Amino acid sequence: MIDATQEERNLVEGQLYFLRGWFHFQLTQYWGGLPYIDYVLPSDEALRLPRETYAENALKMAEDFKKAAALLPVDWDNTTAGSQTLNNNELRANKIWALSMLGKTYLYAASPLMANGTTGPRTYDADLAKLAADAFGEVLDMVESGQTQYALVDFEDYSSLFYTMQQGWLMPGGTEAIIRSPSYGADSYWRQMNSYQYQDIAEGDGIVFAPSANYVNYYGMANGLPLDHAESGFSTEQPWKDRDPRFYNNIIYDGVKVISGTITDAADEKYRYANLHNGGSYINAQMGSRTGYLNYKFIPTGANKYDQTYGYSYSTHMHLSWLRLADVYLMYAEAAAQGYGTPTGKSSNFAKNAIEAVNTVRARAGVADLHASMTGSLDAFMSEIIRERAVELAFEGHRFNDLRRWRLLTEFPYNIKTRQFFDRAAELDPEADPKENKVVNFREEVIVTRNLIDRHYWLPFKTDDVSIYEGFEQNPGW
Repeated sequence: MIDATQEERNLVEGQLYFLRGWFHFQLTQYWGGLPYIDYVLPSDEALRLPRETYAENALKMAEDFKKAAALLPVDWDNTTAGSQTLNNNELRANKIWALSMLGKTYLYAASPLMANGTTGPRTYDADLAKLAADAFGEVLDMVESGQTQYALVDFEDYSSLFYTMQQGWLMPGGTEAIIRSPSYGADSYWRQMNSYQYQDIAEGDGIVFAPSANYVNYYGMANGLPLDHAESGFSTEQPWKDRDPRFYNNIIYDGVKVISGTITDAADEKYRYANLHNGGSYINAQMGSRTGYLNYKFIPTGANKYDQTYGYSYSTHMHLSWLRLADVYLMYAEAAAQGYGTPTGKSSNFAKNAIEAVNTVRARAGVADLHASMTGSLDAFMSEIIRERAVELAFEGHRFNDLRRWRLLTEFPYNIKTRQFFDRAAELDPEADPKENKVVNFREEVIVTRNLIDRHYWLPFKTDDVSIYEGFEQNPGW
């Protein structure tokens, strides 16, 4: 780069530091500490690098993310080099990417699994949690003071975080998506969009991704309380009334109108409304739901062969971000609370405390603030962090690693999947609001128990990999 400007050198160097930290993070979050490769390995020397601890790796990743943050711009559009690709720079690593990953690196390292292993206490490393809060706090302060291109999208546009239609294959995510990977729009709808719905109304191949009933239970009430709270107002006679607005956006429940268009085969008219009650046409292990619910977070209700509001002619583009702004708010809340030992904990560089950060995410969806019973102790607050992350980030690929780092993967009730059974109290009224529908004989049963043990907190290495030389050990229990 002998002819490069200093700006161009900084941009290249910053991206390289980011990518080195990023790829080490992707590996260590699943396998634990590894050799940190920060120099070119000689081709004429045998591999002898020992595995480092997770903390040792995390501190090296953190240094790479810090260097990246110092070298990269907030917005490439505001650089000379970036002006050559103006308005097409959103997939380039920037300062906000680096600071967000710096915070996530510290938070993961501070979490119970990484800090104490599979047998130690379920406590956090408070010092690392404070560092995480500071990194996230810097991001959120810049966001809320208008120094970045990022902001939470309005709830009326919530689905645009996950799919777009008739917008020229516009990548979903809007102003909230921070880290995204490249995708090709025309290939993004086929299997995914057809695999979330009852197969007889779609063009699918018999694969249905239905949410378990116990996961759907994480969606509490609009008043901000979990279903099992004494003051929530939840009733098994009207289980879909007054729920968290994200429930109605993401979940198909019994009685919801799924098909609006003309159904050419009269025999298929029974599929127009989601029949998820006992004996309903949608309850089918192979073609529909075996849990009592369907996941429509990533598809519109018209994504079926009758309405056909999806596909190539509609330029339907489904894509999930690696990291979005709501996640940063929730990670900040967790880090600040654990770092300072209280739900009112906060970083010195951001005005909001942990409680206020969670309330910011909830307010966007129209959910009430955290109830006083959830803010009086760290344990009570963490229970709501666990539930809030389950709801806001549902099905986006975070839950497995969250449960692992919290050391909850092997614990009841996080190791089960359930189905809800119920009968309609009256014949379905197509004109009525399905939220108001009443049911009888409501019950819930476990249909799957995952028999996981401590070794499942870390993935195993291939035997060939751990047989190359002494010092590169297999993960415990494998």
